[in-house]
Amino acid sequence: MKYPFYLILSLIFIVTSCSLNDNENSIETDQVITIEWHLTKSSGGIAGEDYEFDLDTIIWDFDSQNGSLTISNNNTDDNKEDALSSGTYLYELLELNNLVYIVIDGEEYGEIIFSSNNDAITINQNHTSTGNSSDLFVYNFTRKLITTDSSGN
Repeated sequence: MKYPFYLILSLIFIVTSCSLNDNENSIETDQVITIEWHLTKSSGGIAGEDYEFDLDTIIWDFDSQNGSLTISNNNTDDNKEDALSSGTYLYELLELNNLVYIVIDGEEYGEIIFSSNNDAITINQNHTSTGNSSDLFVYNFTRKLITTDSSGN
C-alpha cells in the first residue's frame, strides 16, 4: 500500500518542482519588434543621378493591418530625389504575373522587389503593371528592426 502513496507523492513533486534555472529577480517582458524601411539610395531620372541617404533620414513604416504607409522624410537637400514627403498614405500591393507592384494613394508607384532574405526592398518606378518606362527612379530601402518592450520602452 505504501508503493502507490510514494508514487503519487513523487508525481506531485515532479509536477510542482521548480527549475534549477529559476531566478526570482528576473522580470520577463514581451518584446515588440517594429520593422522600419530606410531609404538608402535613389537612382535614375533623366540625368541618371544617384543619391545616397544615411539611415534614419527617410523612414517608411508600413502598417499592413490598416493599409497605411507613414513616411518620415527628414531630407533637407532639395537636390536629392527622395520619393514622397512626410505624411500618411494608403497603400496596397498588386500582384500580377508573379510580380508585385505597390499602389500608393490610388496611384501605381512601381514594381516592388523583396530581397531573398527580406532585409531590403527596391521600388522601381520604371516597371509598372501596364508596361515599362524609362527616366523614372529606382528606390532602395534597407530594413531596420526596432525592439521595444511591450510598455513602449
